[in-house]
Amino acid sequence: MRILLFALVCALPGFAAETEYAGVRVVDAATGRGIPLVELTTVNQLKFVTDNAGYVALREPELMNREVFFHVFSHGYEVKKDGFGIAGAKVRLEAG
Repeated sequence: MRILLFALVCALPGFAAETEYAGVRVVDAATGRGIPLVELTTVNQLKFVTDNAGYVALREPELMNREVFFHVFSHGYEVKKDGFGIAGAKVRLEAG
């Protein structure tokens, strides 16, 4: 199985700086291509699914400007587990 590379995209093209959206992109570590249909779930059970390019656009004011842990699930890929045995990643979400 391939390992996912989980990346925070702070500035998505076409998004004005005054918007309250943040972007997250999930990419294949070997090819750098975006991975579709990856489920990102917060600890309070908000679920987001990546599009065909591996992007998720988030507009959740309570998650902005802080580090957020996402449980990550995808068919055919896996994420390195943390010290508690949970497959996921922590990213800082910033608008823009």
